[in-house]
Amino acid sequence: MRPGLIFFWCLLLGTGFACLFGVLFDLVSVRNSPAYFTVGHPRRPEWTPDPFTSPNLNALFWGIFATWWLGTGLGFVHGLWLAAVDRSVSLSGLVMRHAYLVIFMGFIGGIGFGFGEALMGVLGLEPAQIVSRAMLQQLDSLVDQRAFAVNALTHSIAYASAGLATIFLFGYALAHGRFATR
Repeated sequence: MRPGLIFFWCLLLGTGFACLFGVLFDLVSVRNSPAYFTVGHPRRPEWTPDPFTSPNLNALFWGIFATWWLGTGLGFVHGLWLAAVDRSVSLSGLVMRHAYLVIFMGFIGGIGFGFGEALMGVLGLEPAQIVSRAMLQQLDSLVDQRAFAVNALTHSIAYASAGLATIFLFGYALAHGRFATR
């Protein structure tokens, strides 16, 4: 495959799979804590879906809006690297690489949910020890506060791990001279 096509497909697949992950992740998150999408996000314009009345539309909107840029960055780095190194890669190979990344991110997200619940259940941490008190004061009950704190922690872990994966991939490629011209 030509380097330009490899780069294009990596960019497209990175963005697409990141958006898919974001939507699936937010479908779980909105059912765990709809309030997370009101307090933990910028003021909701009137044209965006209300997480309490349309959770699926809310997950679709925020899942795409919040993750496209991370997937584009990862696809950009991945595309540059593969275009310089592996011109024998096939489109099905690219699809599988990006699918594995989404599965890995889902695994990290699942660990984040478990980690958040463990921090509050086993260690007895209060929600205010994980997120700011100002955010928690906007919620109605302790149950909402707990779910909100778990969602906030989980999203932070997922975004941080995707960002670190991008930095690691870029650093690995630079260290091994993979961006050098042929």
